[in-house]
Amino acid sequence: MIEEIAVVQLVDDRMISVKTTKQSGCQACEQSNSCSTSLFSKYLGNKEMELMLETDLLLNPGDKVIVGLDEHVFFKLTFLVYLLPIGVFFLFAIIGQYLTEQFQVGNEIVIFLFALFGLISSFYGVSRFKNQWVSLDKLSPVVLKKY
Repeated sequence: MIEEIAVVQLVDDRMISVKTTKQSGCQACEQSNSCSTSLFSKYLGNKEMELMLETDLLLNPGDKVIVGLDEHVFFKLTFLVYLLPIGVFFLFAIIGQYLTEQFQVGNEIVIFLFALFGLISSFYGVSRFKNQWVSLDKLSPVVLKKY
């Protein structure tokens, strides 16, 4: 479970509004003085995010809570958004290479077009079937406990 500390902004029956500040872990790292990620995080700053969540806890505005999100959902989404399209891209490039050799076509544009077709097809497939592969109710964070 990926956890983040959030501050309750508004309480309305079972619904609460929480604000969380996304911080990089660079402050605790020994290599932060020589790392480019640390440099980017200094200039881009911390990002605030406000969420509406449902909870059974008795909370007041200003209370701190721990908000959690299932990490298995991120693994599935990473596979769907990054690894699957790249894999299909290379698979279609290999198929294009094979077909150009079989049909004696000396133009590499065929390989590129096959690879591009595979990439676009995989993005279309992911956008069309993402709701069947990843349930949307697991994408919403939950209030785990009062901090």
